[in-house]
Amino acid sequence: MASRVKYTPTEAGNINLGQAGCILVAKAGNTTITPDSGDFVAITCLEDGQITTVGSESAFVSLSAQEIIAGVTIYGRWNSLLSPTTNGGAFIAYLG
Repeated sequence: MASRVKYTPTEAGNINLGQAGCILVAKAGNTTITPDSGDFVAITCLEDGQITTVGSESAFVSLSAQEIIAGVTIYGRWNSLLSPTTNGGAFIAYLG
């Protein structure tokens, strides 16, 4: 049987808030971005633009070319996302 890591409530909360790192995603022309481990748990938009995600749990719906304005952070759990096209939309994707 595989061993399981036990986290304190604070540690578990930190992981869910993206303290496993982040990826800065800029205009890259529809490249699929997948984390090395875990999922994306939050996305902060730095520029107005569109975002497309693929949800990893049924509770978190996938977004398809969803318009999001700069400064907005969305929370969920996604196993991949599509980088924005040249139409704008840089963002930070937090890992958890």
